[in-house]
Amino acid sequence: FYTKKLFKKSSIQSNQRTKDYNIHWSKFNFENYKFKPYVWHKYQNDVFLSPGNLTQEIFQSLIISEIKKKKFTSILEVGCGIGLNIFNLAKQFPSINFTGIDISDEAINFCKKNNNFKNVEFIKENAAKINFKDNYFDMTYTVLALEQMQQIQKEVIKKITQITKDRIILIEPFRDVN
Repeated sequence: FYTKKLFKKSSIQSNQRTKDYNIHWSKFNFENYKFKPYVWHKYQNDVFLSPGNLTQEIFQSLIISEIKKKKFTSILEVGCGIGLNIFNLAKQFPSINFTGIDISDEAINFCKKNNNFKNVEFIKENAAKINFKDNYFDMTYTVLALEQMQQIQKEVIKKITQITKDRIILIEPFRDVN
């Protein structure tokens, strides 16, 4: 809810959006995240509320299932935020090199400060201007990132397609926002 509310208006200029995104990550609280906000889930016609971290686990399980299908050596997360996904994946797959990019100084600084993995690198980068060679990564994924990039979604998807050899996973479940 918070990120949806914060980034919904497409009239926000890029610099203001980056500033707001930095504020969002500077106020993020891991302890509250474990139990709040609650998120509605639908499974086999049943609807239930659960903590937001269950949603994150569901998203990560989708990515993990794809990683297990192939021998990837390099994976990129576009819009890594403060590393909620990438740290867990790096722990489970120590032989894969992970790169996380985000436009937020706050998020990237947090990731770098808390990075205890040799197989993870974080770079502050605008997703529409990703600066890697064609087919550089075996796999690229986003989790709730493209929904916050309405103005540049097409450019971001084009760049992701250029720099990814094999598999692209876009977990963006908010159809009403997109």
